[in-house]
Amino acid sequence: MPTEREDQGPTEIARLLEGIPALLEQGRGEEAEEALEAAYRHYATLSRSLVAAADADSLANLLELVQPPPRQVALLADLLEAESFLRLRQGDEERALHCAHKALRLYLEAALHDPELHEPVAQPVAYLTEFLQDEALSDLGVRPSKATARRLREYQERFGE
Repeated sequence: MPTEREDQGPTEIARLLEGIPALLEQGRGEEAEEALEAAYRHYATLSRSLVAAADADSLANLLELVQPPPRQVALLADLLEAESFLRLRQGDEERALHCAHKALRLYLEAALHDPELHEPVAQPVAYLTEFLQDEALSDLGVRPSKATARRLREYQERFGE
């Protein structure tokens, strides 16, 4: 049976992530960074340092071994998408792209493992796919891997997008 903290985890993560854009708009970047760190603390499956160190394919493989529920994988993707946004706003385009790549891969894995997640992840998948193909950022050399591209094709074939 989940503890009260585990029950509140997804709600608290969502609350923290929703506040990050407003903090950035107000010029409170340090507080936005703290909110992101707090959100990661609520995500108990993997540590932030491990997530940051892994590339998208390694992270997907690790999650395949750990086998968290697909909704937790989507929640981690939410965290990475928020971090991507934060890094982009801070001017760290390369790190933003790496986070976006990881988020895209995890959203794809979550939806392919649990079709009920297709609808909630469809918009982030579309946004991240477009972001990763942005020509203005192409000189940074961050592109989805062949494995991620293959999973994206599977996702598109399965869900008709």
